[in-house]
Amino acid sequence: MISSWEILRFLRHPGSDGKQVRGEAMRREKAWFERKLRTPREKLLFQQEYLNLRGTEEICRTMEERGLSKAAVAGLIGKSKAFVTQVLSGQRNMTLRTLAELA
Repeated sequence: MISSWEILRFLRHPGSDGKQVRGEAMRREKAWFERKLRTPREKLLFQQEYLNLRGTEEICRTMEERGLSKAAVAGLIGKSKAFVTQVLSGQRNMTLRTLAELA
């Protein structure tokens, strides 16, 4: 299975500036990534992980924009701070139901 970190490796340059990979480096990254996605099952797992990562990023961005802490979000949805932390860190599976609660 491809992890969120591997997805980020493909999408972003490994440097601290976060700029998109360019030229030859992009071709090497793309070739590496294509080797990881040879079967329909691998592609499905990638899509699931990618959507999970995008959802988590969107939630974190919204929390930051609104100045909400994890504890505040937990109170709004009737869950514990630990639950919110686990979901946002990837330790707990992000279901559509969980995503809807956090939205």
